[in-house]
Amino acid sequence: MATGSGKTLIMVALMLDCFKKGYRNFVFFVNSNPIIQKTKDNFCNQISSKYLFKQKIMIDNKIVKINEISNLQESDNSTINIYFTTIQSLHSLYKIPKENSLTFNDLKEFEFVFSGRGTSFKRWDKGCKK
Repeated sequence: MATGSGKTLIMVALMLDCFKKGYRNFVFFVNSNPIIQKTKDNFCNQISSKYLFKQKIMIDNKIVKINEISNLQESDNSTINIYFTTIQSLHSLYKIPKENSLTFNDLKEFEFVFSGRGTSFKRWDKGCKK
């Protein structure tokens, strides 16, 4: 999808729907660190002009908060817990576990919803004859 077409808004809607269905932990991955910061501002920084939630998030008559986490100990069952990362860092969980971070074992043992935001794709048809 093109820049400005609403990829992040679609991901927000899916997260809210998944939260209503009982999911609490989300891994949101993108392809670069600058996009992570921009996405964190969209989700977590209430003073950002791009902040997505101008009013309180209400689900089933309860206020729901967004919680940025770096490990499962920070997870709260009453909030939307999001682990923001790049696809490269997510892949490194398989090879290089870090202290006080999400681990590959966490991904195997707990329920997570994975949500990606791709903004650039290689053209696979380049050089193909039509």
